[in-house]
Amino acid sequence: MAVIFNAVIQILTLIGAIGLFLYGMKVMSESLQKMAGTNIRNWLNRNISSPRKGILAGTLLTATVQSSSAVTVMLISFVNAGLISFNTSLGIVFGANIGTTVTAWIISLAGINSGFDFYMIILPLTGLSIPWLLSSKNLNRFRAEFIIGFAILFIGIFLFKQHIPQIDETSGIFQGLHALSKYRIINTIVFIFAGIAITTIFQSSSATTALTMVLAAQGWLSLDDALAMVIGENIGTTITAIIASLIANRTAKRTALAHLFFNVFGALWAFILFDFYYLAIEESITLIQSFSGKSAETIIPVGIAIFHTSFNVINTLLLMLFFNYFKDFCYKVLPNGSSKEDFELKFIDTGMISVSEISVVQVKMEVSQMGLHTLRFFRMIPDLLNEKNEKKFRKKIQEINKLENGIDNLNITIANFITKMFQSNLSEKGSHRLRTLLKIIDNLENIADMCFQMSLTILRKNESAAWFTPELRRSLDQLMNLIEKALVMMNENLNANFGQTKLDQIKSTEQDINTLRNDLKKIYIDGLKQNEYPYQTGIIYNELVGLLEKAGDYIYNINFALYSVK
Repeated sequence: MAVIFNAVIQILTLIGAIGLFLYGMKVMSESLQKMAGTNIRNWLNRNISSPRKGILAGTLLTATVQSSSAVTVMLISFVNAGLISFNTSLGIVFGANIGTTVTAWIISLAGINSGFDFYMIILPLTGLSIPWLLSSKNLNRFRAEFIIGFAILFIGIFLFKQHIPQIDETSGIFQGLHALSKYRIINTIVFIFAGIAITTIFQSSSATTALTMVLAAQGWLSLDDALAMVIGENIGTTITAIIASLIANRTAKRTALAHLFFNVFGALWAFILFDFYYLAIEESITLIQSFSGKSAETIIPVGIAIFHTSFNVINTLLLMLFFNYFKDFCYKVLPNGSSKEDFELKFIDTGMISVSEISVVQVKMEVSQMGLHTLRFFRMIPDLLNEKNEKKFRKKIQEINKLENGIDNLNITIANFITKMFQSNLSEKGSHRLRTLLKIIDNLENIADMCFQMSLTILRKNESAAWFTPELRRSLDQLMNLIEKALVMMNENLNANFGQTKLDQIKSTEQDINTLRNDLKKIYIDGLKQNEYPYQTGIIYNELVGLLEKAGDYIYNINFALYSVK
């Protein structure tokens, strides 16, 4: 009983150490992204004019964020929004695979069996970060979170190394790990798939690579088994992006597939040349050992880091040589489909994005898309008013009903997503932006309601055989043109970055709408007094003017909300 109890405690201790490592990496990644905020998107847009620049940008960004999964998920959202083309996204995908190897180098040089006591620096740094943690400034708190996350990461590795059982070559676990070692090809395939499976569970190739290095350093994994696992871990890390792209458009799906193809291609040539590669890494370890005078177990993590980096660099160079062929292959596997518009979420609710500050950007993209739906809805109203064919009129009414339901559903879904985000660790700026976006979708839904009410009023007009004089039609056209102009400006502001809304032209258009509204009400009253049209016609006309003016107010509310947020 005591043996079983001790075994359970030991397993839970190892799981706890892994949990600390993963949590430290999560805190590091999120704090860096909070510091960067939406500047990540702007920085990418400035630095990805070619695939080569994309590789550099992807490498630097992933090395900074410490998560290729987070970078590729962000990338998919940007491609989905049309902010980055598929061609330039390929460079970032290539670079992300190189950037993720930085973690292995940090851990191999400072965290596992190194002669340098890294913790003598980490702990004092954590102590010095406490004033930042207590600061009222968000940026200082994010810096402190990064340092603390970094410390937790290394403490997790240290505890995992300390509590992993000593090797007993007669133990069942050890014998099980090496049961297939005499069947070299089968053994390599098994460990590649083990790397895929473990990375899929942890959702972090950096984490699984670090654990692989610890196991190899402690002797639980032979060097060739560890290298095979690293190959599999490179494939496993693509699962996050694949899942994130499931509800995205075809271009974003193609980017996720390109990430998968990149790593599968690398795994194939590395598997074919595995024996030669293994011997080269083994020779490198021997050479480093002879120069440094350190033990083999100290150098093994460095050898794995060399393999991890060289594998991804060589793979990138190979695919850059055949860049156009690779790109064409991706297009053949997933060609462009129809561009039929629907009301499904395009940028959020993938279930895989854990960084709230990045999710704010994605919510804004979704709100921008909702704004386009609203503009499309409004443009159907003049067409409906002028439609004389009864069959076409009824068909347009059906389309309007579909639009109304679609925008209502979008409003509810986005609002629910924002509500969930408020429960996460948001910065003050992120919270303010989300509250603004919540107000905006409410106003967009109100504009859609006004459009729907206009369609019902026009339907009632047709059913009652009411008619408008040429002057009434001209005046309505003028007001509708102003509302459409305001909607176009609103969508431009929704697509712009926070803090870039200009209010002067918006105020001018709002004043024009109010002035024309007053003139049209005078026309309506004068027309009724002079019996220019029936009373029913006047009522319908006045309703349309009122609904248009309310839509204009909601548009102004949206623009002012955007203007007030930074």
